[in-house]
Amino acid sequence: MEAEEARPQEQLAQAGEPKDLWIVPGCGHGGYLQVAPEEWERRVVTFLDEALLFEE
Repeated sequence: MEAEEARPQEQLAQAGEPKDLWIVPGCGHGGYLQVAPEEWERRVVTFLDEALLFEE
């Protein structure tokens, strides 16, 4: 199922914080790493750092 068809805005509205929505055009659920590996890594690391309040 394409992300655009999954009504992600409805799911996002129901999710607690922290949350982030990233839609990759033409990519099904979970295929982000294969389509955009550098952006996936950047987003995941940033999200986890912020969610876990990582401080250096």
